[in-house]
Amino acid sequence: MESSKNHLQVQDFLLSFASENSVFHLEAKERSTGRILAISVAGDVIGQITNGLFNNAQDLTQGLKDAIIGGCPELNLTLDTQGKLTYTVIFSAGKMRKEDGFSMNLIEKQVDPNEANVTAKDQWKEDHEFRIVRLEQTVHSFQGKSEERFNKLENMMLQMEQKMAQRLDAIEKLFKVPISNSLITESPESPGAFNFTSENASHFDFYDNDRRIKLRESPNKTFNACLEIVPEVPKKGQSSYSIRVNAEREPICFGITTVRTKQNWNGENTCNYRYWSKTGQLAGRVPQTTKVGGPFGGKDTVIKMVVDMDAGTLKFLVGSKEINSCKISTSDTYFAYVSLGGLGDSVTLL
Repeated sequence: MESSKNHLQVQDFLLSFASENSVFHLEAKERSTGRILAISVAGDVIGQITNGLFNNAQDLTQGLKDAIIGGCPELNLTLDTQGKLTYTVIFSAGKMRKEDGFSMNLIEKQVDPNEANVTAKDQWKEDHEFRIVRLEQTVHSFQGKSEERFNKLENMMLQMEQKMAQRLDAIEKLFKVPISNSLITESPESPGAFNFTSENASHFDFYDNDRRIKLRESPNKTFNACLEIVPEVPKKGQSSYSIRVNAEREPICFGITTVRTKQNWNGENTCNYRYWSKTGQLAGRVPQTTKVGGPFGGKDTVIKMVVDMDAGTLKFLVGSKEINSCKISTSDTYFAYVSLGGLGDSVTLL
């Protein structure tokens, strides 16, 4: 049995840790009443109980000690008089701050009355030990400010953040938080995904991490449901977006827009530039036909849009052939978007 010789204080409790055959043991003695609370956790369920923050008894012990000793404001440990121990950690990712943690309920141990009778000598020894613990925690707190201690805590936080990153996508959807620009992996062809929090999202089914959509309902025959891609188009440089047409009962519109609040942005000629997959025509701010031959759309067609905010140009290609292009304003903020008009129509963001 490997035991910790260091006792640590949390509120009015004195904690001691031990591990035996990968089993985590924790015992807390309440100073004012002499009550003893305890819990033992098997190593194979530590990951489940701690929500994946710790995987074995040694890591759990060290994590609790780090939270008690201090030196890292992101960690906190509390123990109430009911025996509920709560561990919390705050993760930062860009502008997002999320709190994670877990709780364990300690159970009061029944103490033999003969063992409960503490002599004056034993009481003095316990009080002396308590003072030493307080002094050790103070020393450790100052040591926590050293570079070595800081690096150790920083590495632990990085490991926890890596675990947290694996769950960020699920958390985003659970709390309905718009996708953060800093959390989206960008590729040269098509950064981002379709915005599942859009005002028009209820008209679509989302698949493949929100990169494939299908129109499932439409209020009327003249309505074309519009859906933006997030994040916004970068203010500088050249950005490319490509979609593959999976199903097309009605012509598809593909372009950039400054308006995302109304259901049918295609009716706002001042807010967007858009490509029409039926004829290759450009509509919106700069209506423009094309004399280039098709195909302009259709099932399995890949349509590519290139937004150049430096040169102020927008062009569309099908395959390797340029179909149409126009000048655009570089002073506005744009979102790439797709508009589908036929039930069951579907596109994939490549």
